[in-house]
Amino acid sequence: MSATGLESQPLKPPPGLGRAMPNAFTSAPTPFQCRTSRSTTALMLEVSGEIDMTTASELEDAINSAGESTQRVTVNLSDVTFLDSSALNSLLRSNHLLTERKIPLRLVIPTENTHIRKVFEITHLTDILGVVETLDQALVQASPGGAPEAKPV
Repeated sequence: MSATGLESQPLKPPPGLGRAMPNAFTSAPTPFQCRTSRSTTALMLEVSGEIDMTTASELEDAINSAGESTQRVTVNLSDVTFLDSSALNSLLRSNHLLTERKIPLRLVIPTENTHIRKVFEITHLTDILGVVETLDQALVQASPGGAPEAKPV
């Protein structure tokens, strides 16, 4: 018991929160990883874990590393478990830079990744940042003759 006469109880998540955000209260944060692969004309990033203020700049640097011959950039966020406003800002800045260079950016976020996809839907960034559901859609839409390019901000 404390000096106030009240017992201290451990913090518990509100009902359902542990399922909506798996790392919020139930386990340690998933470490951020960004794997890069390149071809002559494409840059592909496979991102997993949490993108926050400590890791967003690493993602931005990886996207912005697109060389002169790059014709498309695809960022697969299927395995991302958390992102915050720092991540959104980094993606917007990178999109702006790539748009100036006429390089399409596509973000792969499947509908099954509901809490990540919802962030983009609530902020109305799905069209601006070229969000698609599958890697195949990203590759088709970012190729010549594919769907319209992502919109600049």
